[in-house]
Amino acid sequence: MHTVLIEAESFDNLGGWIVDQQSIETMDSSYIMAHGMGMPVADATTNVILPSVGVWHAWVRTRDWTAVWKRGSAAGVFRMKMGEKQFENILGCNGEKWDWQYAGSVRINSCEQTLSLCDLTGFNGRCDAIYLTDDINAVPENSEEFRQRIFGETVR
Repeated sequence: MHTVLIEAESFDNLGGWIVDQQSIETMDSSYIMAHGMGMPVADATTNVILPSVGVWHAWVRTRDWTAVWKRGSAAGVFRMKMGEKQFENILGCNGEKWDWQYAGSVRINSCEQTLSLCDLTGFNGRCDAIYLTDDINAVPENSEEFRQRIFGETVR
């Protein structure tokens, strides 16, 4: 089994996303946010070298910051791509608390990939970290202990 943890704020190119540190004391991490005032921002991208080709599963640590108001649909949603392959699930709609949301899976034929976060709304989609694995059963835990355990296998 291979796993890779990527901190979103370490992306090579933030595009139109910005680093937000307002929650660093409560979640022990900064995160990136797509603040486009209603206009989708440019993709955040980073290059990764994965340890193997094949099917990779992705979880994204995110939250629906508007869920607290129970307004219906999430305001800040985004998608993720690996190379030109888009993961199947829309992200940022998983509840008001920070947690891992399953992005989906893609099959890759090259270990060198570009990972992209693609804003859909311009309304402050949030991404803290990305967890990639070739094992569908390796679901990330939403704890600081998990981050410390896995951090030795961080890409960035």
